[in-house]
Amino acid sequence: MHLRATLAFAALATLASGCATTRAPEAVEFAVPPQIVIQQAVGHAASLVGEAEVLVEGERFAASSTGLVAAAYAAGGLRLQPGVIGGTPAPKEIWALMAGRGRGVDLAAVAAGDVLFFDNTFDANGNGVRDDLLTQVGLVESVSIDGTISFFYYAQGSVSEAVVTPTEPSRRLDPTIGAELNTVLRLRADGGPRLAGQLLVGAARPLGAMPNAGGSAAMASVD
Repeated sequence: MHLRATLAFAALATLASGCATTRAPEAVEFAVPPQIVIQQAVGHAASLVGEAEVLVEGERFAASSTGLVAAAYAAGGLRLQPGVIGGTPAPKEIWALMAGRGRGVDLAAVAAGDVLFFDNTFDANGNGVRDDLLTQVGLVESVSIDGTISFFYYAQGSVSEAVVTPTEPSRRLDPTIGAELNTVLRLRADGGPRLAGQLLVGAARPLGAMPNAGGSAAMASVD
């Protein structure tokens, strides 16, 4: 099954002192500059690499990639408002909740703090068919000059680091220098795509300036 959708990222957030709610989110102004929030979010995610628990000053978040994204931004003073019990949504819920706000970014314009979305990283419904959409998210750490994106995610029981290169989606390693271009995200081999670049379907920016002029949404069409 192919996903064809238009991704937009909603500014679903409150300040860390706010309370989660199921109401539709509204625009929020932040006293802290967005870039500081993003730096703190990325820094906190980096501090959790190798950890099984996802914590922010003793507060426990879900041991999952979406929990990691929520925790990272909470450490920066920004609370995602998923409107679900426990405060941590599944990747599909994030995708749906963040649609319609013009926060989608083209993969060529991804920056630190952005969120990446992946399909078919595992057989979520156990039917043996690659029909598992939006099964994983990642928080971007940095982007190299050659376009390789380093990101954090939660897998195999701990926070991990990975890379994805959208311009070389089917290459595991650089043929010249051997550097990793795409991490294997789907661990079980079934004859289908397993690399991060092959499974990447979109990106979005929860906070900060958008890459396109005029501030209107950069829409990422996903196949």
